[in-house]
Amino acid sequence: MRCDQPLGDAAHADALRRRVPAPRVPRRSATLGPGAEPLFGRYPAETLPVTKAILALTMLVGAAQIFATFSHEPSVAALFTGGNAVDAIEQGALVLVPSLVVEEPWRLVSACFVHYGALHLLMNMMGLLHLCRLAEPAIGSVRLLIAYVATGAIGFLGTVAFHAFTGRMGTTAGASGALFGIMGLVLGFLLKRGDERWKAWLGQTVVFSVVFGFIMPGVSVNNAAHLVGLASGVLFGVAFATGAPQPSTVWQRALAALLALGVLASLVLAHASPLPALLRGAS
Repeated sequence: MRCDQPLGDAAHADALRRRVPAPRVPRRSATLGPGAEPLFGRYPAETLPVTKAILALTMLVGAAQIFATFSHEPSVAALFTGGNAVDAIEQGALVLVPSLVVEEPWRLVSACFVHYGALHLLMNMMGLLHLCRLAEPAIGSVRLLIAYVATGAIGFLGTVAFHAFTGRMGTTAGASGALFGIMGLVLGFLLKRGDERWKAWLGQTVVFSVVFGFIMPGVSVNNAAHLVGLASGVLFGVAFATGAPQPSTVWQRALAALLALGVLASLVLAHASPLPALLRGAS
């Protein structure tokens, strides 16, 4: 190469090829939808209206439950345990007696928003934020609402069937059945999309179930709701993967609106139910 003499176009291009390596084309990886980050990477900055609405409503119910418990049992223990079973039933907990479930079936929904104390509530809401911040951008807000309410109710329905089979009675409540439903939702979504990360996600699900089983002192783990919620969530994930993240359909929006109204109605009906007063009178 001689100084102060321009190279010809061909020579210039040849020199650039020798000196500048060809750009590497990144491997195409499946994502959870436009704007979503990789599955195990940084969460996308989304408005997440349904996640926020579920979180706010569940926290509101939890605060009401703690306030009601403190009105007759002002103690630190009540803060962590959520009071007695009747207090939980008054807020919307599910009574595992088939005849009572038939009389008040809306408790299958209301129980998803009731918890046994501050620790139970905090753990579930941390799980909610972790899971729904990933799922909502992937499938859309309408589909997330449908999956959350439906899998939570289906999980409790499985609990009723299991307890009827074993002859056990009691009460149950909590968002964990719905949260396992969202885990199943993501798992079904990845399976339907042919994303190999379903294996890692399945491992996270196992870890999540272990955490719920051993870091929740004083709360009886509802494995029936977890398993049934997870299985039903997989079905929702497979069903919703085809259309997501395109805008939801008319029937999906109509169903989501009905479920949202059903959630609010179930919590109102819990407070209007005569069952808590009957139980207090019998004790």
